[in-house]
Amino acid sequence: MKPQIPAVPHYLNEHLAIDNAPPGHRFALYFPIWKIDWSMDKTKKNVALRKIIDYGNYELDLLKKIRHRQDKSAEALGEMVWTLPTVTTSPFVTGVGMEHPLENGFAFLSPYGLPYLPGSSVKGVLRKAAEELALMEDDADRKGWDIFTLWRLFGFDAVSAYLSKPSKLPNVASLSEMAEERKQKYLVAALTIGEKYILEFMESVLPVYVQKAYKNAPHDFLSDLSNNKSLRESVSFRGALAFWDVFPEPAGKKLGVDIINPHHKKYYQSNEPPADCESPTPSFFLVVPPETGFVFHVGCETNRLPETLRDKWKSLIQTAFDYTCDWLGFGAKTAVGYGSLKCVDLSNTLSNKNFKPKIQHQKSAHSSPEKHIWEQALLGWQPDSGTLLAKTVKGLKAEIHLGNDRTLISAEVIGRIRKKKQVKARVIVEPIGRSFKIIHVEVL
Repeated sequence: MKPQIPAVPHYLNEHLAIDNAPPGHRFALYFPIWKIDWSMDKTKKNVALRKIIDYGNYELDLLKKIRHRQDKSAEALGEMVWTLPTVTTSPFVTGVGMEHPLENGFAFLSPYGLPYLPGSSVKGVLRKAAEELALMEDDADRKGWDIFTLWRLFGFDAVSAYLSKPSKLPNVASLSEMAEERKQKYLVAALTIGEKYILEFMESVLPVYVQKAYKNAPHDFLSDLSNNKSLRESVSFRGALAFWDVFPEPAGKKLGVDIINPHHKKYYQSNEPPADCESPTPSFFLVVPPETGFVFHVGCETNRLPETLRDKWKSLIQTAFDYTCDWLGFGAKTAVGYGSLKCVDLSNTLSNKNFKPKIQHQKSAHSSPEKHIWEQALLGWQPDSGTLLAKTVKGLKAEIHLGNDRTLISAEVIGRIRKKKQVKARVIVEPIGRSFKIIHVEVL
C-alpha cells in the first residue's frame, strides 16, 4: 500500500505564516482545507477562509510599495492622469466566477497574491455609465457626454448593445426589448450631433473611400452604423483613456468572509419542488470589507483628443464615476449592494504608512447626503443575502447588507422578524441615488 501524501506537506507550515505568504497564495496554492487523502473537508470552509484573510507585515509592505509606485507614476505624468481616492461603503467582491474548491473564487494579482480590481473592469463599468449618460434624452442629464465623446475617450465598440442587432434568445425577450430601446435612444441622440463633428470623426477612423460615401450625408453614417455590420467592423478606433489596476488597502489589515445561504438547493439544481423543511446550504466566500481604501488612476493621451475635449476629459470621467457610484457599483454582486464607493479627502497620500480614508465633510458632489428619520418603519429580513429591510407606511424602502455583522440589530430581533412577527423601529437612513441605505435602527 502506497503511503498517503498530504495535500500541503507539513514542512511548508513554517513557510505559510502570515508574514511569509500573501492571502492570494494561501487561497490558491495552500488553501488549508484538504485532508491527507486529498479530499476536501466541506464542513470547514469558513474556518479555512478565516485562516488566510490576515495581512502580515510582508503583505502590508508589498501593498505600500505597489501603491507608492503608482503614486509616483501618476505624479510624473502630471495632468495626463486623473486620480481619485475612494472608500468602500459596503463589502467588495471580484472574481467570484474563477475556479476554486469553494465554488466562489476571488481575483488576486500574480505574482503578488494581493486582491485587485483590474483596470479592464474599471473601464467596463465607467464605459457603461458613460453610455447611459450619452443616451439620456435631456441635454442637462447627459452632463456633457455624447456618443462621439464616448468613442473618443473609450474607443469604438462594434458590438455595443445600442449598435448591434438585438439577439433573439429563447426566454429572454426582455433583453431584446431593452437592446432595441437603447438602439432607438442612440438614433435619437445621433440627430443632435453637429455635421462638422461627425465629419471630423469620420476622417480619423474611416478609410477614404468610405468617407466619400457619407461626405454629403454625415448623419446617415451614424444611422447606418446601427444596421450595417460590415460598416461597424470597418471602424477601427482606440480610445484615449488607459485604466490602471486598483489595489485596495483593507480596513483592519484583513479581508472579510461573507455567506450566501440558499435554502432550496434541490429546487435550483435538480428541478425538485421547494419545501420549507429544507435545510440551508451555506456558501462562504471572500470579500474586501467596508471602509477599505481604493485609489483610481485613469491616464489620457490628450494629443489624441480634439481641442474641445482636452480641457474637460477629467470632469467627464468624474461625472461617469459619480453615476457609477450612485447606480452601478464596482466588482461583482452589485445588484445586491456590494461594491458601493464614495470619494474621500485627497489630503492623505497613498504612501502614508497608516493610510486611513478621511471622508469629506464639505458640501460637494461627493459629500454624504442628508440623513432622514423614519418613525414607525416596518423591518424585514432576507436570510439568503443577510440583508435588513425597512419600509414606511408611504411605501419608501431602505436596506443594508449585514452579512455576519449583528452590531446594527440583534439576533433576537432578526429571529422575531423571521417568525413573521411585526417589528417596528425608528430608522435613520441616507439616500444613495434613488434608493436609501439604513445606518441606524432603534427597535420600538
